[in-house]
Amino acid sequence: MLMQSGFRREFVWILSNALLFEYQSVLLRREHLAQAGLTMAQMDDVLAAILQVAAETELGPYREPASPDPDDNHVLSLAKHGRASGIVTFNTRHFAAPAKELGVKLYTAAEALEILRR
Repeated sequence: MLMQSGFRREFVWILSNALLFEYQSVLLRREHLAQAGLTMAQMDDVLAAILQVAAETELGPYREPASPDPDDNHVLSLAKHGRASGIVTFNTRHFAAPAKELGVKLYTAAEALEILRR
């Protein structure tokens, strides 16, 4: 449902190459394909569709505030340089403090979907 809202442009996906590669790496795993009921080719089509509606943003210099997991810092950089108002993630633990410092709201997918429904 949340992805459908993105395709309907009810929110703006902010995407960088780094985040696209992360999406690709995660979504093309066997267990995620099985859970989604999609083939690898179909999931590639989903990723291509996201590219069509996303606002591509280049990552710029980023130092602080940092996530406890350094692999998450590219998402914070993307939020900063893409001027995001929010980050949707299941990983609220690593993003809570740095997102607050950036002035970016943090949402789970369920919370974001509820906001879009209102």
